[in-house]
Amino acid sequence: MFRHLADSCCGIKAKALVSLCLMLGVVFLSLLAPSAAAATITATSNPECIYLPWYGSGAFACFVRGPDNGLWEDLWMAGSWSGWASLGGALTSGPGVASWGPGRLDVFVRGSDNGLWHMWWDGGVYHSWESLGGVLTTDPECISWGAGRIDCFVSSTD
Repeated sequence: MFRHLADSCCGIKAKALVSLCLMLGVVFLSLLAPSAAAATITATSNPECIYLPWYGSGAFACFVRGPDNGLWEDLWMAGSWSGWASLGGALTSGPGVASWGPGRLDVFVRGSDNGLWHMWWDGGVYHSWESLGGVLTTDPECISWGAGRIDCFVSSTD
């Protein structure tokens, strides 16, 4: 359903591109206002950040797995960070995030059962975690290429 072996040519290129974009995004965000960051947490995954054009110029959402193995989010809007907020969950991976339309964010993680889990923001609230199944061995990498369409890539045991 949402599988793609990481050893395929396309997976390697996509993963490298995503990693590069994340590194550049985090450096960019740090350069914007390093002293404006709110309270810090000790992340246990790499950050996954996404540009939020519908919230104005320069708005970003960043997600990490926190020290409690839950999902944490921090927003950069109007020149400052909102502060880390817990979104719960029982993660065993870093998050993958994509948006298929204005006001919509979809977050995917590997849960404590090693399955793919999903939650989403609809422009007003986050919806509860839902299991999408599977047996993952890697962090999900997700991308949207059209309204209502998200593709996630992971490695699995099969």
